Amino acid sequence: MGLVTVSYEIFKNEGELVLYCEHLQTVKYRDPEAFRDQIEKP
Repeated sequence: MGLVTVSYEIFKNEGELVLYCEHLQTVKYRDPEAFRDQIEKP
């Protein structure tokens, strides 16, 4: 199990940022050992 942060940016014409959203999700890995080297610990 782990935490994933996903962010979204929505722009209007000419690069004007109109929406920024960040989600923190809890996910389960099918095979946690395959991702052991990618885990970031606080």
